[in-house]
Amino acid sequence: MILAHGPGRTSGPLRLGCLAFAAAVPIAMAMDAAPAHAGTPAKDELASVSVIFARGQALWKTDARGKTPAIELVALPGPARDVRSIRSDPAGSVIVVDLAGRWYWARLDGAGGLPALAPLPCGGPVRITADGTTAVCASGSGKVALYRFGADQPVTRDAPAAGAMVVVDRARANSLVWTDADGIWAAPLATPKERRALAASPPLHDFLPSPYGDLAVGVYRDTVTEHGKPVTRDQLFSFALDGTGARRKVIRSGIPLDWSWNGAWVLVQDGDSACIMRAVGGQYKCWKGYTGVSIAPDGAYALMLGARGKDEKADKPDKDDKGRKDKQGAKDDTPPAGAAAEGEGGEDEGETAAVASPPTVPLPGGPRSLYRAKLAGAFTDPPGRVERVVDGAALWLQVPPAVPAPP
Repeated sequence: MILAHGPGRTSGPLRLGCLAFAAAVPIAMAMDAAPAHAGTPAKDELASVSVIFARGQALWKTDARGKTPAIELVALPGPARDVRSIRSDPAGSVIVVDLAGRWYWARLDGAGGLPALAPLPCGGPVRITADGTTAVCASGSGKVALYRFGADQPVTRDAPAAGAMVVVDRARANSLVWTDADGIWAAPLATPKERRALAASPPLHDFLPSPYGDLAVGVYRDTVTEHGKPVTRDQLFSFALDGTGARRKVIRSGIPLDWSWNGAWVLVQDGDSACIMRAVGGQYKCWKGYTGVSIAPDGAYALMLGARGKDEKADKPDKDDKGRKDKQGAKDDTPPAGAAAEGEGGEDEGETAAVASPPTVPLPGGPRSLYRAKLAGAFTDPPGRVERVVDGAALWLQVPPAVPAPP
């Protein structure tokens, strides 16, 4: 049974969209460490988690509790406010950074340090393979480019780059998953001509496959009845990549940002709310007034950007605040406690005919802080502040072993 939790609400069952999709549930359940039902993690658990964030002209590192002073890791080739995304492999051995649409990469050394960032010879969207060896990116023509870190040039594949990802399949081999106007496909990296169909209908946009290639999320056109009349709208679905593509409605207007490395949870932006959503649907928590930037490898936490609070007005102003105006308005000055939401699934009634585009969510303007949101618990707890002054995106960098072996 899949449960949804919210403040002041009792848990209740949510129906699955269809029996075919239910067959995918045990796969994700087997990978899921069920952080929402595991109780509150010990405080010292967060002491082993590092957070990398952008501020000023550099990337910085602190612990996930925000207790230790931040240390500067590496200078940026541009202002931190232009850092839109930071990603790493599950072992935290390499990172990629999106700075105003230009991507850079670097290896983390054994002590957690970071040398100078090197430009990637390919464009976005960029994903890192689970083994940390390769970036999946785009060539100048929009085709998939596979760049092995440290190589001279990437290797291109004849497939659209938007939404493409290298996954670890059930045979524990690397396969490329992509989508085009004819459907969703997969092919082993070693034998790229041996492609197989994963679903007949590609989503309109925001296609994002899981790290294990068994599930995906994406936006399809949906037709529902409202006030006795049919209404067509965009709807976020999760679906199985098993050749049938059976879908289940999840957060209606959500934009998927990233998967947890265990393939069980998805970081989703729903308007002005950041959410952690169970991949097979049903259970999720949202925090209103925040923008999601990173998810823990096991889905237990999310990193979010939010406005700085009123309770800090007595503090001495930071240099970063001079001349800066909060574009979110006065009512956003106090970080809200957040509210969980509930949703129901159902069968898809619409069709689609476009190639999926990559997920994109702009970062908030104005003075912002970095917050930590916890999935565990029956109710939605207020986020905890990690770092008071940040300018760009951030990354949750958890030390292994945080991710279970693939199914």
